[in-house]
Amino acid sequence: MSAKTPTKKLSSGKKLGTTIFRTFILLFLGVIVYFLAYYISRFNFSASAPSEQPAATVLTENETEKGTEAVVPPTSVNVTKEDEPDGVIPAVSSLTIGPQHSLTGDSDTTKTDSLPNIIDPTLTFGTFFDTFSSEAFMNFNKTTLYQDKTATALFFPPDYSWQTAAEDLVAAQADSWTDFNFNNFKGPYFDRRCLGADCLEQRWGELYYNDRPLALPAEVKDREISAISFFSLAERWVVGFTLKNTSGYQGLVFYFDGREFTPLLSATLNNQINSSYFGLFGGGGEESDFLLIYGAYKGIAYRVRPEGLTDISRFFDIRVMANGFQAEAIKATRAQDVNWYVFSTTLSRPRLIKLWQNGGEDIVGEAVFSRTLGSVDAVAFRLAETAADKYVLLAKTIDNDQTEWKAFVDRGFKNNTPAQVEFNPLARAPQFSLQGIAKSRLNLDAASAETIKLSFSTDGQNWQELPAGTALDFVTPSINQFFLRAVFPAWPDKFHSPFLADVLFDYYYRK
Repeated sequence: MSAKTPTKKLSSGKKLGTTIFRTFILLFLGVIVYFLAYYISRFNFSASAPSEQPAATVLTENETEKGTEAVVPPTSVNVTKEDEPDGVIPAVSSLTIGPQHSLTGDSDTTKTDSLPNIIDPTLTFGTFFDTFSSEAFMNFNKTTLYQDKTATALFFPPDYSWQTAAEDLVAAQADSWTDFNFNNFKGPYFDRRCLGADCLEQRWGELYYNDRPLALPAEVKDREISAISFFSLAERWVVGFTLKNTSGYQGLVFYFDGREFTPLLSATLNNQINSSYFGLFGGGGEESDFLLIYGAYKGIAYRVRPEGLTDISRFFDIRVMANGFQAEAIKATRAQDVNWYVFSTTLSRPRLIKLWQNGGEDIVGEAVFSRTLGSVDAVAFRLAETAADKYVLLAKTIDNDQTEWKAFVDRGFKNNTPAQVEFNPLARAPQFSLQGIAKSRLNLDAASAETIKLSFSTDGQNWQELPAGTALDFVTPSINQFFLRAVFPAWPDKFHSPFLADVLFDYYYRK
């Protein structure tokens, strides 16, 4: 019989303590296992997942990244005093050569619409842009196109004469001639336009119809009216109101048919004119096709047809307007072709502007003959003759209370032989090598753009035609100048001419 070892019994308090201790140990071990598993999983994920890169900075054309300087190319302006009227800001002829600038500041490359790939960072970007306000970049002895410094454009030389009117021409037109009222630009204004026996008249800022006071449109009542100006069509008058507002001037225009005003440009139609400059309304043409011109320091103009308004303000910029005038327009039609002649009814601001369409639906070109008129007080024009080879405008000039009859004879353009313009953008710069052409462009009317191309030469003798708007890999040997040329071919219609408004040539080179 074996001996029994006496069993030692634990008290209830000791049992509870042991249970808690064991539970704590198990929980502690569980937490350690959990965190080990978590960190192991994180390590494995990080090792297998691709690293996340910060998003690239994307800047729009008008933005720069903070801390990066926005670079504006320098420009040069060449304008002589006799070229420009007082207060006129010239158009720009510019040539910029300088290092490329990064959009983000991270490299020395520029990405352009024409060159989708990154350019060699050792290259330098250059640009040539000319609006023909001067001849600074032209080889004048090799240029046979006409340069209009007021219209800032090139076209075939105009064929015209300004001469004393023949007696038979004056006799045929004088009896039916209707005199215009010439007013100072800032008033006071007196004007009278009649359609048959019915007359619309302005006296001291008040309108009268057949000598009776005329109630103004509701839209202009209780407004500060700076000026009222109007012109007549075949069946209606076109009446413009220049209103002063907090930001400058607002222009509202209405038809008047002898009974009521009908809005043409108004706040109700949401097409009113807003301008920083005071101006007077004028125009003319046919009932279904006429010009409406707000003659201010910077003009605003529309061609009005049944299908709507066409903005032609680009033909009435600050050079052409020369501080502003009230315009009168004449529409001259020959077969399928249309010319427009715009003159001034403002005292001491004689103007004559020709617009042409090249046989198409839209106005494409402009020639300014204001200097031809001289320094007379006023000149009024009337279409006297339309022939196959000419338009004749009879003109009544007034100077120091003396009247003289003259004739402006428009024979179109001298376009029976080719004409050209040649540019020398650099004129013997330090030696460099052209490495690529980013973009080249001639700003022509659409029909002429298919025919006339820009050509490039390193010596002025051998020429290569450049495709418009296209980037080219184009490498030259070391040179210190280059030449550009545009040739207008002979044109079949005497009254047609391409209209070149500017030239652009962007390139890359290595010094």
